[in-house]
Amino acid sequence: MPQNRIVIHIPHASPVFPFGQSSWEKGINIEVARWTDWYTDWLFASSTRLDPRIIPVSYPFSRFFCDVERLENDPLEKIGQGIVYTRFGSLKRIVSDSEKQFALNSFHEHQQRLVQALTPESLLIDCHSFPSDLSETDICIGINEDWSRPDDSLIHMIISHFRSKGYSVGVNEPYSNSISPEAGFQYSSLMIEANKRAYLQGDNELDINKASNLRQCVEECFLDLLIC
Repeated sequence: MPQNRIVIHIPHASPVFPFGQSSWEKGINIEVARWTDWYTDWLFASSTRLDPRIIPVSYPFSRFFCDVERLENDPLEKIGQGIVYTRFGSLKRIVSDSEKQFALNSFHEHQQRLVQALTPESLLIDCHSFPSDLSETDICIGINEDWSRPDDSLIHMIISHFRSKGYSVGVNEPYSNSISPEAGFQYSSLMIEANKRAYLQGDNELDINKASNLRQCVEECFLDLLIC
């Protein structure tokens, strides 16, 4: 099916805790620094200024407050990493009833905003980054093997575009799949994850030259995907 809208999903770019980090044990700031998708809003959502058919949906809080990529009754709930984390590695979190309810409300509101942005002609692009020590790959493309899988031609187009700009590309490596909330109709979904070394300096700050080049590459890719 042709794509005439791109919905940009940015779930993990924010380091914000609406009630502070006090519910977490000391040391969570180290995990936040490692696992926040720093500047992915700048990297991916900047393309929305170029074409009104590119729609951004971002989550304003840290994944360590509420992870909107998780499912209700997520299997990771067993290890404390469901929608509202209660544990991460060796660190524990004591969540008050009011904090949990606020988090769950924000989860459902975010899911609703994401679904409302979709149409049957949409391509949902789930935008992330990953720590550079996890893979030598510059760009990871994540694909579901179900109804939401885009046409092979679209997948190959994206892969070829990044490779033509000098980036190495992996499919479902180091991460796989893409968010695909139930919307009452079918649409296509695909994840793009950038290796942090491809656009950041070691202190999680933008490397201006690398970041600008990657952002331009992303913008060109998204514009190419739209029907002209």
